[in-house]
Amino acid sequence: MSSSSVPAPDGSERAARAGAGAAPGPGAALVVGMHESGGEAAAAALVGLGLSPPLDAVPGAAARSRALSAACDRLLSRLDRAFDDPPELAGADPGPGEVLRAGGRLEQVLPAGRPCCLEEPLLCLLLPFWRAALDRPLAAVLTVRHPLAVAGSLERRHGTSTVSALALWERYYRQALAGLDGLPVLVCLDEDLLERPAEWRKETAAFLCETGLLRDVPDDEGADQALAPPGRREGAGSSGDASLLLEPTRDLYDRLVSLRGPHPRFEQPALGGESEWAAGHLRLRHDLGVLWSAVRRLGDVPTKEPARRPGSPPAYPPDAAEDAAAYHDWLAARGEPTRLAAGGGLPPRSRRRHGDRPRFSVVTPVSRSRPSRLERSVTSVLTQDEESFELLLVDDGTADPLSEGHLRMIESLDDRVSLRSASGGMAAAANGALSSARGEWVLLLGGDDELAAGALRRLSEVAEDHPSAELIYSDEDAVDDEGRRFAPAFKPDWSPDLLLSTDYMGHLLTLRRRLVAQLGGLRAGLDGAEAYDLVLRATERLHADQIVHVPEVLYHRREPPGSPADARAGSGAGAAGRRALEDAVGRRGIEAEVVAHPLVGGGYHVVRRPTGSWRVSAVVPYRDEPALLAACYRALADRSGHDDLELLLVDNNSVLDETKAVVRELTRDRRVRHLEAPGAFNWARINNEAAAEATGDMLLFLNNDVEARAPGWLAHLLAQAEREEVGAVGARLVFADGSLQHGGVGVGLCFATVHLQSGLPAGRPGYLAAPSLTRDVSAVTGACMMTRREVFESAGGFDAGLPVAYNDIDYCLRLRREGLLVVYSALAELVHHESKTRGNTTAPELSGFQGRWREVLLAGDPYYNPNLGRFDWFCRLPQPEEEERWESFLAMLDASSTS
Repeated sequence: MSSSSVPAPDGSERAARAGAGAAPGPGAALVVGMHESGGEAAAAALVGLGLSPPLDAVPGAAARSRALSAACDRLLSRLDRAFDDPPELAGADPGPGEVLRAGGRLEQVLPAGRPCCLEEPLLCLLLPFWRAALDRPLAAVLTVRHPLAVAGSLERRHGTSTVSALALWERYYRQALAGLDGLPVLVCLDEDLLERPAEWRKETAAFLCETGLLRDVPDDEGADQALAPPGRREGAGSSGDASLLLEPTRDLYDRLVSLRGPHPRFEQPALGGESEWAAGHLRLRHDLGVLWSAVRRLGDVPTKEPARRPGSPPAYPPDAAEDAAAYHDWLAARGEPTRLAAGGGLPPRSRRRHGDRPRFSVVTPVSRSRPSRLERSVTSVLTQDEESFELLLVDDGTADPLSEGHLRMIESLDDRVSLRSASGGMAAAANGALSSARGEWVLLLGGDDELAAGALRRLSEVAEDHPSAELIYSDEDAVDDEGRRFAPAFKPDWSPDLLLSTDYMGHLLTLRRRLVAQLGGLRAGLDGAEAYDLVLRATERLHADQIVHVPEVLYHRREPPGSPADARAGSGAGAAGRRALEDAVGRRGIEAEVVAHPLVGGGYHVVRRPTGSWRVSAVVPYRDEPALLAACYRALADRSGHDDLELLLVDNNSVLDETKAVVRELTRDRRVRHLEAPGAFNWARINNEAAAEATGDMLLFLNNDVEARAPGWLAHLLAQAEREEVGAVGARLVFADGSLQHGGVGVGLCFATVHLQSGLPAGRPGYLAAPSLTRDVSAVTGACMMTRREVFESAGGFDAGLPVAYNDIDYCLRLRREGLLVVYSALAELVHHESKTRGNTTAPELSGFQGRWREVLLAGDPYYNPNLGRFDWFCRLPQPEEEERWESFLAMLDASSTS
């Protein structure tokens, strides 16, 4: 990059687009302001006033686009800068190509045809770039908070020193004032948002109307609460000794206060150059950072995790559902449209008759569907290239009488379409239609949703390839009213425990008609969860080979942009889904309580209770680390929720006197036994020998660096491990900050195995909420694994030929080979100080593990969708070069197997 200034908003890039005949999009409001300055609250209020959020909005931040944040970080990185090391005021020229690429990618996550709102603190530094990149009329809301208040927040929340925070505050606002020149701008103080929200809202609505972003001022006053909810944060004004402010900083703040209010065309005030103290401090920070990077590269000096941007989400990559731009790239690479064709009305009338029995009976409720959406849904069926179907439109009697003529017109389009009406609720109406259905398969299609092109043909092929199949489901994605596709749900294969946590099958749900008839159709009284209840009842009758998952997007569910990603984990949400699940638990004779998941829409915890009288032997190998050992003891002795327990402490070469003292104290507890395991560390051998000494009929293998976060965790493991069909159970392990350490192990990924979604921040459910839900997995970590003694002995225990790594995964895969399930219990949560005692050494065992389980690695993990990346752990879409890397991996495995 050159050191020239960023292109002006009327530069060659925008002119090039205009010359190519591209019409500018609808307007956008940019919320600009330093971190911790009220930007998120202002953005939430703008969305409440009627502006649309980006499709990839960060949870909890109404208008923070993941694509915009990632692009800003990338631009700063190309300048060797970061959020806390901002570039000089001159900026840099990224070139026209970068402008066009960035603008195009961001447009993919902005709602089409509607004014939108974007909030991002780094806009302060990069406004000229985004003014050139965004081909939309722009206006801005500049939020300002007292510099000492900002510094106090940054210090408390992110450890930023007061001096550095004040220097950053000056540079951010000086750059923002320069970048806003010529735009319509509303300058507001943070206390405006907190102390007079109603007045601020009216003033802001009037400003948006004047700029054309709103047509009229909304009457709803509910947005006021977004500005000043109870306890939002500490006050907006100064927090600290005002004498700490140097004159340049105080003068800049005073000037910003004087600019409060609307500016139809903002004029940059004459401020002079940046203060010498701020420029010098930031220059010194930058130079020290460069020096430290050089030292680190030369000496391989370990460093702390890089600081996270203040006010931003944790530094965790977006997954496949969150990264709309990456999904569009993925679709384009496969020749699929990123946007479904706009609704152009129903297809022409066609009198097609089929004397033979149709293959598919498509059942579609129409009562609660908008006419335009229903037309798109019907069209998606009538234009299928598989013509052997019937379309049953189901009206439960609640449809608008004015729509009856429209429905009759749709019915007349094609002899394969028929309208069935009945009273008594949707289940009764649908069952009436099902009783007259003639298809071999029944397919449930929502009246707002659409079938993918070729969906019926693909289902027909799958049915022929799997003649024993009784239930088929596919992957799906979301589509907005403009037809833009986003939030793909790439699902696992059949997972009975996941189905007891959420309706993960969702759509496209297809069942044999005879099976539906045997089940008695849909059950009444489960409004919104009829399909979930049907699947629960159906799978109780089926074997695993009768349930087929098609890992292709064959269904588009209608969904408004910005809806919570966790709600996509399953349908059948709310009380009706819970009733359906409670009935299933009762039918299966499971001793459990069903509770709604606190984080996952449509998710549930089936809280099982152990039914047997089990003695649990916990095996804990250790080498010194007395504090960790004591915490591990407390996790078992005080917080496990189980009384019949023995704890085997297995010493492998401890030398500290403190360790011996702790062990002497712990062995006062009659439940604690002390064993010696001298010699070279071999985790598998140590645990095998200890298991032979154990007296319990249930074995718990536990690392010494594990401690309890909540009571009762052991009971949750025990209730799963006692199930006859289960071979091993693992816990949800988190780091001390609450982020995920273990949520199940995927195989055939990252060249062998990986902890899926490890590092996921606390409070985030994860992709399809998988780490938050109890489910079946290919393997769990031996850091906390429970298994029945009879299973362990039958399998021959752990393989001592894998002394440090992969011995736990190898054990789980051997159990799965015998047809047993491996279950991840999301309810059993523990803190894991990963590898505190010995570090993390895995290389020696890798090649042997790859050779032993070559076929399993090649086949892929049945609980991890093949459309997701093979070389990542956070469930994102594959990178462009991934196929080449995968082919190289296959070649390596082939070479190792023949050598």
